[in-house]
Amino acid sequence: MPGTYYEHGIRMKENVVLQGAGADKCIIDGGNIYYGWPDNFVIYCDSITNGKIDGFTIKYSKGGGIGCLESFPIITNNKIINCLSRGILCLFRYPLIQHPTINGNTITGNGLGLYYMLDGLEYLTVDTLDASNNWWGTTVESEIQTGIRELEGPYMYYYVHYSPWLTEPIDSLPQLEEGLHWNNIYDNKELNLCIADVRLSIDEKRQISVPGQIYLYQNYPNPFNLATVIHYQLSNKTSIHTTLKIYNLIGKEVRTLVNNIQSAGEYQAVWDGKDKYGNMVTSGIYFYKLISGSLSRTKKLILTK
Repeated sequence: MPGTYYEHGIRMKENVVLQGAGADKCIIDGGNIYYGWPDNFVIYCDSITNGKIDGFTIKYSKGGGIGCLESFPIITNNKIINCLSRGILCLFRYPLIQHPTINGNTITGNGLGLYYMLDGLEYLTVDTLDASNNWWGTTVESEIQTGIRELEGPYMYYYVHYSPWLTEPIDSLPQLEEGLHWNNIYDNKELNLCIADVRLSIDEKRQISVPGQIYLYQNYPNPFNLATVIHYQLSNKTSIHTTLKIYNLIGKEVRTLVNNIQSAGEYQAVWDGKDKYGNMVTSGIYFYKLISGSLSRTKKLILTK
């Protein structure tokens, strides 16, 4: 129904349709209070292959709009605006089984418009995200490119195919197709679209999972200013109590990211640069420490603003 709803941390389930009365009539506002991951998104999708989010204005002055973790919903006809962090976050393991369908949305005024994070890329990967037929706020190609960060490195190239682009904003969805098309993506504070890699380093890929060992990998991105992903691996034979905490330079605990019983496997946690009270910490060097049973590992990260 039309109206303004104050919600955050809405969990999408398989095959569920969230249908609004229209972006100009139906608003979901995350409010002005910070919540920890994943409640710091208005809508959060975890491991779903179907579902739809259509016809809303989504905004959140203390968090993100829509978070998709290994999920492929249809996101159409929404206005995702004025979110402190990401308008839409997509975090996938590579190779992708498909792309989400993100069509006909307006994504503007957010910290970062669309953040596309890929885990498990091979070292000779050459691939492309098809983001053609979008309005980027300009028709000057150099200006469009300034707002898009492609993934390039010594071992892989993951490009954004943004041509052809629209010559003016659109107000209706001409057709539905998989990928990122027919959107108005412009004037986001850091970038309109960013491709990031959360893969492990070459040496880390070569490590053997020895029973009874733990592996803590370098966070990515590093340095960071919006959010960073910490990846770790446990090879314990039985489930064991595990913690992952952030510390400052003098050893004072800043934030607990993980505190539960975990079995052997690969895990990841996200730190958004805030302390346990929801306050953004200052720029500088921090440490993250993984403890699982009697074993511990520590690494350094850098927060910039």
